[in-house]
Amino acid sequence: MKKRVALVLGSGGARGYAHIGVIEEIERRGYDIACIAGCSMGAVVGGIYAAGKLDEYRNWIESLDYLDVLRLVDEAFAWVRFVAKKSSARSARLSARSISKNCAFPTPP
Repeated sequence: MKKRVALVLGSGGARGYAHIGVIEEIERRGYDIACIAGCSMGAVVGGIYAAGKLDEYRNWIESLDYLDVLRLVDEAFAWVRFVAKKSSARSARLSARSISKNCAFPTPP
């Protein structure tokens, strides 16, 4: 019989991503997560786990590059259409800086 645990996940974006690894390790050690609750990003990760989609979510997160993350956290980047070099994070940062200085961002409808 597996050991059962109740899991409570805290808030914070980076901590939320760390929760994914913690959940995987708990399961690897043979525990059954019987109940899960969370706050903010912990609630997102907990809900995704409860829906059985944690692997898909992890794969999606790992596929994001620097500019994808910018588009998620800043609406202005979602409205700008541009092609960035994917050669390095440094070139992506430089591209983002030059765009933000030289472009007028349209306001959302």
